[in-house]
Amino acid sequence: MIRQGRRARIVDSRGKPCGFGIFYNVNANSGTFGILTSAGNASTSSASYDTSTFVFAGLISTTPFTSAEIFSNSGGAGTASYNIPEIALKKSGDIAE
Repeated sequence: MIRQGRRARIVDSRGKPCGFGIFYNVNANSGTFGILTSAGNASTSSASYDTSTFVFAGLISTTPFTSAEIFSNSGGAGTASYNIPEIALKKSGDIAE
């Protein structure tokens, strides 16, 4: 479990990905969850689930990036802890348009 306010950095040494997606296993209405990269950012709230107890944040970019930082924010309530069951990194040739 990654606790509120802690960040995790994912680095892809195989090549420069252009896509990054992550499902966060969270409690309902517990905060905002997202990804920060040099090519752009993506975030989602936990007001409603994308599937079961998971919310999804992801991005596709025409600009490759070498790392992504995963974050959560509950606005100081301390409720935005999460589990990450799977991380997907994709190179530009692997991403469906």
